[in-house]
Amino acid sequence: MADIAIVETRERVLAGILFTGAAYLLFSMQDASS
Repeated sequence: MADIAIVETRERVLAGILFTGAAYLLFSMQDASS
C-alpha cells in the first residue's frame, strides 16, 4: 500500500510540474505575441 501511495504522489507532482510548465509556456507565448 505504501508503494502505491508513493507512486500516486509522484504522479501528482509530475502532473503539477507539467501543468505549471504548460501554463508558463502559454503565458510566455501570449506575452511575446502582444
